[in-house]
Amino acid sequence: MRININDLAKINKVLADVNGKASAFIIPDAVALASYAVQAECQLAGILPKSGWKGAQVKCHPAGPSSSSYRYAVKSTECVLERGGNTWFLTKCREIRVYPKSRQSCDVTLCVVQTLAAPLYAAKRLALDFSLTQPDETRSAHERLQLLAKAAKLAGVD
Repeated sequence: MRININDLAKINKVLADVNGKASAFIIPDAVALASYAVQAECQLAGILPKSGWKGAQVKCHPAGPSSSSYRYAVKSTECVLERGGNTWFLTKCREIRVYPKSRQSCDVTLCVVQTLAAPLYAAKRLALDFSLTQPDETRSAHERLQLLAKAAKLAGVD
């Protein structure tokens, strides 16, 4: 199934079929689903230009019950959206179970090309926004490795 997120009637029908009689802890309608798309776009805007968003996917579901009085998992809705050229498409919608105090999910997955492009785009934006100091060419290989180790530690990726 590939439904344009702007087609409210079709999306509402799919969500109603999946949700059944459930009224809490679900994605109730297309407007609520669109809020996940907006959240994903905010995440994408920080790492890629808008022209590079096509193919990104977001898997989303609401938070579980906040009260500990719930002892078991409750019915919820999980949807997968995929970014097209200009808009989002609903590609999957299913019933899931969420546990008490579980967080809301809006997990964006990048395709391979987007994953490779993100650091390049970040470097481009960094160079435009800041004056960067590059290591001079006279440094030895050992000194360069030490600088890379310090940079990795500073970035929290060591």
